[in-house]
Amino acid sequence: MSIPFRIKLLTPTAKAPTQENPGDLWDLYADNFDFSALQDQEHDGEDATNYLEAIVVDDAGGLGLPDEFDNSRIGCWRTDRGFEIMPHGRILVKTGIAIELPVKLNYGWIFKSGDPYAGEGSHLILTYAVADIRPRSGLALKHGITVLNTPGTIDNSYRKEIGVILYNAGHKPYEIKRGDKISQMLIRPLYPSAMEIVSDFDDTGRGGFGSSGR
Repeated sequence: MSIPFRIKLLTPTAKAPTQENPGDLWDLYADNFDFSALQDQEHDGEDATNYLEAIVVDDAGGLGLPDEFDNSRIGCWRTDRGFEIMPHGRILVKTGIAIELPVKLNYGWIFKSGDPYAGEGSHLILTYAVADIRPRSGLALKHGITVLNTPGTIDNSYRKEIGVILYNAGHKPYEIKRGDKISQMLIRPLYPSAMEIVSDFDDTGRGGFGSSGR
């Protein structure tokens, strides 16, 4: 069973997610860049606020930075085609798309008793759908570029533009351009859960970091 979802292209330059092969995760592409939600990465105070407010949108709809400002303050440098993320810098890359996930769907089976392959006493599970935003392994290995809040999660009620927070954990600047593959999206079922408050539960004797070994 596949999980249906719908995509809306929000800008003329936005690219819809793609799959190289059936069963692959969906590739997401850079469409624009947004610094408005970022705090200054090197300096605090009025200068940082003025810097972020000075970001402008050019006639082509792309974000630009005035030349008199020091781009390194938010860990990025403007280039002719996009932005370079400095080592330990981060950037919010806008994808130009919004997603509509199904609110509820029947997915899988629960078997109450007996042989699960017999199908007796079973019923469909009512589930939800979520989208996980994950790093691309090639970018991570070759350039140290990862999704900072990995996995980013999009729940089934989110309808705004998808943004991806990229972080440069490498030692060299890396340029992100419009149309570049920047991350992958996994559409998966989310099974309902229920919480019970108790006074005690079984103690396995395990806990703490490293409890499963080195």
